[in-house]
This record gives sequence, C-alpha cells and structure tokens, in this order.
Amino acid sequence: MTRFLICSFALVLLYPAGIDMYLVGLPRIAADLQASEAQLHIAFSVYLAGMATAMLFAGKVADQSGRKPVAIVGALIFIFASALCSFAESGTPFLVGRFIQGVGAGCCYVVAFAI
Repeated sequence: MTRFLICSFALVLLYPAGIDMYLVGLPRIAADLQASEAQLHIAFSVYLAGMATAMLFAGKVADQSGRKPVAIVGALIFIFASALCSFAESGTPFLVGRFIQGVGAGCCYVVAFAI
C-alpha cells in the first residue's frame, strides 16, 4: 500500500512538472519549431483542455475498472505524448502532443486524488 501511495504522489506531481518544464523551455522550443513564443502559449491552454477532457471520463472509468489500470494507462499516454512532442518539427504536431499529454496527466490526476 505504501508503494502505491508513493506512486500516487508522483502522479500528482505530473501536472505541475508538465507545466513547469514547458514554461522553462518555451524560448528554446519556439526556436526549434520556428514559432513565436506567443504562438506556443496556446500549447498551455491545449494541455489544460486535454486534462479537463480526460478528467470528465477518467473518474467514471476508474470507478468501474479500478484506479490502478487507469493510472497506468494515463502514465503511458503521457509518456507517448512526450515522445510525440520531442519529435515534433512544427507547431501542429507539438500542439497535438500537448493535448495528449494533458489527457494522460488528467487520468493520473483524477486517480491520484481519488486515493
């Protein structure tokens, strides 16, 4: 049980870590994608939109199938989306990756607070 609680705390930290790392790296990301920082500020809103969307459904799914599978799937989604963002060569794939990151973080966030 202790290991599961430690993992749930790590999942809660996924949300602020995803935002903090993005904000710190924003100038470099903008330079790599040949986009302005203003254009990439929408990625923060896209991340939150993905997170809010996932929260609507993840709680119900977690109640039906269990919290652990939803947390694992959410973490895997976040990892996949992070890889997608890292390979993005323009703004659009990056924004899609940020939305999917939000979905993964939203799944983990709901489950962690339910525990």
